[in-house]
Amino acid sequence: MPQLSPKIDSKLLAILGLSALLTACGGDSSEPEATEPEPTGEQTGGGGETGSSGAIGLIGGSGTEPTAAAAEECGAADGTRGTDPDSRDAPWMNNCYIQRDEAFVDSSYAQGIQRITWCLGYDDTDSMSDFADGSYGPRSEAAVEAFQTVNDITVDGIVGPETWDKLEHSLELLAEIGNRDSFGVFTDETEYQDCKDVVMFYEKFDPDTQLSIGWKMAAPDTEVEMTFSTGF
Repeated sequence: MPQLSPKIDSKLLAILGLSALLTACGGDSSEPEATEPEPTGEQTGGGGETGSSGAIGLIGGSGTEPTAAAAEECGAADGTRGTDPDSRDAPWMNNCYIQRDEAFVDSSYAQGIQRITWCLGYDDTDSMSDFADGSYGPRSEAAVEAFQTVNDITVDGIVGPETWDKLEHSLELLAEIGNRDSFGVFTDETEYQDCKDVVMFYEKFDPDTQLSIGWKMAAPDTEVEMTFSTGF
C-alpha cells in the first residue's frame, strides 16, 4: 500500500477529527429551528399597553403629572371633570372644572377666574377686590359667559378645558426671576388700569430640571404666594 505524504496525512487526520467532533455534538451545517420566545411579565393581552393610564391624559413638559387620584379630587376618576386640583403643572386646561352650584365654587380657582375676567372688562363691579372674592356666583358666571362668547367657546358658564386654556392665554409675562415667572393680565382698557403690570400669578419651576411645577396666585400688593386650587 502506498504511503501518504506527511502533509496529506495531517490534513486527512484533521478532517476526520473535525467530522468526529461534529458527530459527537449532534451538530450539522443546517440553520437551527426558530423557537417562540417565552412570554414575559411585561406583555399584556388585548393590544393593551403596559402602564397605560386609561382615560387620564398625562401632560408632558411638566415636573408633576396628574394621576387618577388627582382626577377623583376633581369629581370624576376618569378625568372628565379635570385632573388637576391644585394647578400642579404648566397647562391650565386640565384644572378641575368650576361651575356654579357645583363643587369648588368657593375656591382660589374661582378667585383666579374672577381676577382675569374682571381685568378684561367682563364685569362692572367698582374694584377687582370686591368682585374677586373667590365665590363663583351669578356675576362670575355671567362674566365667564361673556368671556366665552368673545372667545368663540360654548357659552355655558362652565370653566372647563377650553375656557381654562383661554384664561391662561390672557396672561402676560411680567418678569422672570430665579425659578419663578410673574404674570399679570394683558389689558389695554383704560378703565382697568388697576390691572396693568400688576403681578397676579406665578409659575414655578424645578431648579434642577427647569420643568414647571405649577402655579400660585400672588397676594394683592405683595410677593407672597397663595394657593391656586380647589381650596384656599
